[in-house]
Amino acid sequence: MGLYKLTAEQAAADLRVLYRYAPWNTYTIDVITHRHLYLATASQMNDEWEFRIPYVYHNDLIGTLEDMFQGQSANFTEDDVLIEEPFQDQNGVLHEADVQVINSDRDNIGIACFSNCENNPMMWYHYADKYRGICLEFTNIFGETTNGIEGVVGPVSYGDYPHIDIVSQARLDPQHIDPMYRYFHKSTTWQQEHEYRYITYICDGRSRYFPFGDTVLTAIYCGFRMSPCDIQLVYDLAMLYNRSVAVYTSTLSENDFGFTFSRYDP
Repeated sequence: MGLYKLTAEQAAADLRVLYRYAPWNTYTIDVITHRHLYLATASQMNDEWEFRIPYVYHNDLIGTLEDMFQGQSANFTEDDVLIEEPFQDQNGVLHEADVQVINSDRDNIGIACFSNCENNPMMWYHYADKYRGICLEFTNIFGETTNGIEGVVGPVSYGDYPHIDIVSQARLDPQHIDPMYRYFHKSTTWQQEHEYRYITYICDGRSRYFPFGDTVLTAIYCGFRMSPCDIQLVYDLAMLYNRSVAVYTSTLSENDFGFTFSRYDP
């Protein structure tokens, strides 16, 4: 399994407990009862800029194929006549090829998103149905050593829209090209999510679901606007299909901007 910009020590600490906010609906019932996460594509997500960062910056810095391949010529024969093909400026060609890769990745790479805490009011509002949904807590969902899982996992970085010319970078320092950058970078407008994500290819008949064991879902936090009957249903399903899970209700904290969670024990 790939770790994106995390050492093994950082992964053991940062990935040990992760959280996922969700509305209470048939999808989250499926997560709890079948113990798997649906892998959405970038084209299905709420940020239209997902994966759209170009690796070939559309300017005039790339130059020609002759420059890129250090003077190699392109010759071919037609009717036994040797023809020398002049090199063209390849910026537009490479940029278009990069756009095609972006469009393919947006439909063929699956993503599972997580956050780093259960007490984020913005996440509760936007992702958990305005406090009527839940927050799922996963412990060691990628395993104790994060080994043996197909895919890449790591934290999302936030910043301005980058201008990357990966062709020029390859010429200057081929050992430090970062091919994963566009999958783990978002605008600063999303930085309050504190997102971690897992990505993997879902094309060629691969599963759209990431499975986890019956001890991985360790807590479910219910929004303070969730109905009592829905909280009871959360509890019943969680206990039936998971061995190490606890369910919590929530109230608004006094003298704070967060929530207070209490163990639910009907």
